[in-house]
Amino acid sequence: MTPGERETARCEHSDHPTFIAAVHIDYIGDTEGWDPVFVRSAKFGDMHALIYFDACIAVTLYETCHGVWDRKSGASLLGPKALWNGGYQLSRAGLDRVAEIEASRADKQGAA
Repeated sequence: MTPGERETARCEHSDHPTFIAAVHIDYIGDTEGWDPVFVRSAKFGDMHALIYFDACIAVTLYETCHGVWDRKSGASLLGPKALWNGGYQLSRAGLDRVAEIEASRADKQGAA
C-alpha cells in the first residue's frame, strides 16, 4: 500500500463523488485546559477529503462539514467555528499535495 493509499484509507469521505485526495489538516490552536487525551489527538491533526480546488482555495470535507482553505497560507477561510475558526490550517503537506495534483492535471491537459 502506497502512502497515498494509506491516507485515502484513513479519510472518512474518500467515497464522496468528487473526492480528489486525502489532505492533512494541522491543529494550531490553543490546548490550554484541555484533557491530555484531546491534546495528543489534536497534535496529529485530521485527514480531510479534498473535493475541490482552484487557484485560490481548496475545499475539504470532514465529519460532514465543509472547510475552505487559502491555497497560499493554508489558513481557514470558512468552516464551522467550533471546529476550524483559527484552530486549524491546511498543512504544508496538504498544500503541496494540492499543488502536485494541479501540476499533474496541467501536464495531462498539455499532452492532450
